[in-house]
Amino acid sequence: MYLYRKPISEKLIGGAKALISTIILAMLLMGTVLFSLNAGENTLEQQRQATEDAIRRAAVSCYSIEGVYPQKIDYLESHYGLSIDTEKFSVEYQVIGDNILPTVIVGIRGEDAF
Repeated sequence: MYLYRKPISEKLIGGAKALISTIILAMLLMGTVLFSLNAGENTLEQQRQATEDAIRRAAVSCYSIEGVYPQKIDYLESHYGLSIDTEKFSVEYQVIGDNILPTVIVGIRGEDAF
């Protein structure tokens, strides 16, 4: 407790400390939000890439066992245990020939995939 008035410089320093603390807290909160949004996008991209890789692996397994690549992706789902989340991803599976690896493109639904 002061017996006299606080000097203006002490009042300004106290206010500046509060302002700086508020700014730092806001920056940390914004950084956390941006990090979590970016992590969600990276996770979805990793799932997309894993789905694409799984389709290729299943097609290669089919070729190594049966001697031909499957004409439709449904064959891989029913005979090789492939599972695709069709609510998240759209798949383009193009067969060129029986002995040429099919072109596989997996896109995220809601984005311009193809």
